[in-house]
Amino acid sequence: MSIDTRARRAAAGVHASVRGVDPMTQLLELKEEAKDRRRTSAIITAAAVAVVLVAGGWFAASNLGASEQPVQPADTPAETVARDFVEAYGSGDADRAIGYLADGADTGGLIASQGGRGDPMSPEEVRTLMSLLEAQRYSQTVSSCVEESTSAAGVAVRCTVEFDALGSDELGLGPNPGGEFSVTVDDGHVSKVLHVWNAAEFGSESWEPFTTWVSENYPEDAAVMYRYGVSPLEDGSPRITEESIALWDQHVQEYVATSGGT
Repeated sequence: MSIDTRARRAAAGVHASVRGVDPMTQLLELKEEAKDRRRTSAIITAAAVAVVLVAGGWFAASNLGASEQPVQPADTPAETVARDFVEAYGSGDADRAIGYLADGADTGGLIASQGGRGDPMSPEEVRTLMSLLEAQRYSQTVSSCVEESTSAAGVAVRCTVEFDALGSDELGLGPNPGGEFSVTVDDGHVSKVLHVWNAAEFGSESWEPFTTWVSENYPEDAAVMYRYGVSPLEDGSPRITEESIALWDQHVQEYVATSGGT
C-alpha cells in the first residue's frame, strides 16, 4: 500500500470519527473490501490461465493431427518414398497413403490388382478401393524396393511384396509371392503407381474357388460384387461400390469360416 493511500484512509477515518462513524467499523469494512479485491483478482487470474491452457491444448492437438500426415522433402530417396507409400497402402492407412500422392497422380494402375481397366482414380476412389482390399482381408509384407530407372517423369521404383487375401493365410494357402508395385516418384511424391498380384497359385487356390462359391451360393449378390456377363470367371473384376464392398466383407468372412478358417 502506498503512502498516499495510507494518508487518504487515515483522513477518511478522521472524517468518519467527526461524523460519528465508529473508526473500527470502517476499518473492518476496508479490510473486507481488500479481501473482495483479492478474490476478484484471483478469479480473473485463474480464468486467464484456463484460457491459455485451453488454447495451448488446441494448438498441440492441431499440430499432432498435422504431424500424422507424411511430409517428405523433395530430396527424400525415391526408394524410401515408394516403400512408405506401399506399406501405408497395404496396411489400409488411407490417409497416409493418399498423403504421398502428388496432385493429379496417375493412380489408375492400382485397380489393376482387381482386374480393372486402369481408369483414372480420384483420392476418394483410392480410399474406396482400399476399403475393398480390407473387405477382401488383404495384407502384405514388403520384400524389397529397388530403384530401376530415372527419367523426366521421375524415378521408377519396383517394390515386391508377399500377400494374403480371401483368408489365404487362415486357410494355409499363403503368403503368396509375386505381388508388385511399380511406383514413379517425383519431388518426394508418388506421381504414378501400378499394383499387380502376379500370383498364379493365388488365382487357382483362392480367387477362383471363392468366386465359384459366391456364384453358386449367392448368385444375386455375385451380380452386385462382380462386373461380368454370364460368369464372374469370365470377367472377375469386382465392382468398387459401397454395396459391393459390404457383400465382399460378409461373404469372405463366411467363406473362410465354411472352408475351415476362422
